[in-house]
Amino acid sequence: MIDVVFQNKLREQFNPDGSTLRRAQLRMAELLKFIDKVCTENGLSYWISFGTLLGAVRHGGFIPWDDDTDICMPIEDLRKFMQIMLYNNPSEEFVLQCHENDPGYNRSQWVVLRDLKSEYIQEGKYSKFHNKLKYRGLQVDIFPVEENVSMGLKRCVDLSQSLFITKPTISNKWCYIILKPFRMFIWHLLNDIIIPLCRLYKNKRYRNSYIVSYGVPIPFKYIGEKSDIYPLQRISFENRELNAPKEYDKYLSNLYGDWRKVPPPSEIKTHNVKVIFK
Repeated sequence: MIDVVFQNKLREQFNPDGSTLRRAQLRMAELLKFIDKVCTENGLSYWISFGTLLGAVRHGGFIPWDDDTDICMPIEDLRKFMQIMLYNNPSEEFVLQCHENDPGYNRSQWVVLRDLKSEYIQEGKYSKFHNKLKYRGLQVDIFPVEENVSMGLKRCVDLSQSLFITKPTISNKWCYIILKPFRMFIWHLLNDIIIPLCRLYKNKRYRNSYIVSYGVPIPFKYIGEKSDIYPLQRISFENRELNAPKEYDKYLSNLYGDWRKVPPPSEIKTHNVKVIFK
């Protein structure tokens, strides 16, 4: 972790106790605690990733200015988690959001766990997508993990999703407006036919020794060794114990390079959201 005095200064600047951001962070910590409980009770694997993992290792919890949370699940476990949440949800406070229960949600393959006692108002280029959603509370992004994915096929699927689904949803350019009526047809074509076919092809050169942290339709390029991730370890996050990769140093270095260095204020970016608590 970073120096305690420096950490306290960052907290005072970005997320002091009682601030809207701090309240949002603590609520998202409850979302993570819930996921951990469900996964533990049902023998499912997951681990915190991206800024959530970085915050746990460097700050002992949230990065002071962070306003979202991310985890990974092996795709087989994610499917089981979805079945639990869609058909036997053990919570009255949280809901799984996916295309099956929210037609406005057209993210391909990754899902989110939403808080039902909050709402955030998103501004900027993704506001059109966000405002069409049925559930708009604080969230945890849950990304599927797949093994031996062909990166060439993955790039093609990522590009197709961006050009034919995401941009027609958020862009006002005439070329994307023309595609807009067809985006859901293309969504089903990708999710029901193309992506399952892509999963049938496995990149043999990895020889089962690597894992692609974000699978076929996910627009992130991280690739890491399974031995860097498993066996998972428990790590402290906001005074809770959550799952993390075994070699989190190597994992974070692969994602961020020198992850121990705190960026200067000019490089700090957030998602520009306003949170309302119900």
